[in-house]
Amino acid sequence: MPKIVLCFLLLLFSASVKSTALTEENLQQWIKAFPAFNDWMNKNRQKVAADFQLVNRKDTSDERLKENFVEIFKRRELYDEANKLVKPFGFEQPEQVYVLTSKIRRTLSAIEYLPEEDKIRKTVSKLEEKIQAIKKDESLSWFERYKKLGNYSDPLDKYQAALTLIEEGKQGNIDIVQPYFDKVSQLLKH
Repeated sequence: MPKIVLCFLLLLFSASVKSTALTEENLQQWIKAFPAFNDWMNKNRQKVAADFQLVNRKDTSDERLKENFVEIFKRRELYDEANKLVKPFGFEQPEQVYVLTSKIRRTLSAIEYLPEEDKIRKTVSKLEEKIQAIKKDESLSWFERYKKLGNYSDPLDKYQAALTLIEEGKQGNIDIVQPYFDKVSQLLKH
């Protein structure tokens, strides 16, 4: 399932729904700001690409995402330019647009996965059962156990990532993004 892989990557490489709340007001601001912000990011992508490769992608908190953005763009002397770009759209800092972009992407994925939630939960349960059975199987050598666990652990991580996106979305972001789904999807080419 390619969507599951995308979901897993989003979970690893984007912010979780913790400190920068997504509201209808800032979603509307984001819709206006994103085209200009995205063009600016694309224009400066080469200048910051290597820096983003070094970022710890497992720490996906809003605060860490903001810190990474600020650190990288200040180091490349692009932060003030980004700040000037987002001010007319009502944002105090460019990292707000960056974090909201991540939350919106994650919420779009949650909306797409929501109809499959029961199927995903059943798949997670089956994979967990298989992993437990492999761990208990004393007839397997260490290498066989390791290899078999690898066959189930990666898919389990991906399906659990989908469930995490769904749960985050259920905390209110789905209700906010759903009415703007087509517009936001078009902007993000999701």
